[in-house]
Amino acid sequence: MADGSSKAMDYNEHENTYEGFIKFAKIGSAIVLTWVVCLAVIAFGGTAGSVLGTLLIIASFAAAVAGVVSKNSPMTMPGAVFVLSMVALLFTAS
Repeated sequence: MADGSSKAMDYNEHENTYEGFIKFAKIGSAIVLTWVVCLAVIAFGGTAGSVLGTLLIIASFAAAVAGVVSKNSPMTMPGAVFVLSMVALLFTAS
């Protein structure tokens, strides 16, 4: 039974944890979608697609780090790499 000795819930810390989780989920989703598109670039793009897809996968890691570190706009870099991978898919797929 409750003895009344527990502390009240720290709502500010709860909100910060929730915001961090949502930020991580958005960035993670964008990066996974980028990897899927990059794998399609590698599979269907020939030699140029292999090189470009590999470079974009490496860039996605850097974009993920930049997104996690960013306070104001965490989706800018991962979103830009995703758009670049879509453009690469359009130009390299035959």
